[in-house]
This record gives sequence, C-alpha cells and structure tokens, in this order.
Amino acid sequence: MRIDVRQATPADVETVSSILLEAARWLEHRGTPMWRDSELTPDRITKDVTEGLLFLGENRGEAIA
Repeated sequence: MRIDVRQATPADVETVSSILLEAARWLEHRGTPMWRDSELTPDRITKDVTEGLLFLGENRGEAIA
C-alpha cells in the first residue's frame, strides 16, 4: 500500500476531524485516552488546519490517516 502525505487544507477539516475522532475512540478503547471528542470538532481544529499544523495520509486519493 502506498500512502501519500499532504498538508491538510480548510476543505479537509471535516475529514481531519473524523479521522482524529476515530483515533481518539480507538485510544480510549485501549485505555489510553488522549483527547475529548469536543477537542476534535471541525470548529476546534480549523485554526490548526489553517496554520498548516495537520496533515493527511491518503491511499489512492482516499484519506486514511
């Protein structure tokens, strides 16, 4: 599998939020919570995306990480 990494853009905010929420649930299930769901909403992460702090991993154009 090839994973292409690119900087997330404001158009990706919903996708980034969804991926982060999934990761947060996985970590919580494993007993190592890292974030509250409220910290990962599109409204809360838009600034970080706009500032270029978040990236997406894609496989064949589909965001996977």
